[in-house]
Amino acid sequence: MRHVLFLLLAVAAVVAVVAYNRDRGAETFRDDFIGIIRYNEFAAEEERYLTGLVDRHHVAVITESGASGERIDAAWYVEHMFDRLIEAARADGRPDELLARLEQVKIDNVAANRP
Repeated sequence: MRHVLFLLLAVAAVVAVVAYNRDRGAETFRDDFIGIIRYNEFAAEEERYLTGLVDRHHVAVITESGASGERIDAAWYVEHMFDRLIEAARADGRPDELLARLEQVKIDNVAANRP
């Protein structure tokens, strides 16, 4: 009986470590993407709006990738996150200037993340 309990505890520990690392990898993508937004010096209101969109769409993009946090292609994540941001900004009636700027930042960053 002790062996079974020990085995169950060991399995639970491994699952916890894997889950932690997966979330940590996924959060790194989110943080890096927010860094892209900050690097491109959007106006303060636009930055807050875009950061909120990233928070809202991050889990969906990770889920859509079908991969664990460590195996997601950075260029894929950036491209799909920008697609979602542009779509959401358009649906929210944001100015065309913001949409055009997001398109350009997307082009620059997807190219930079390709191997």
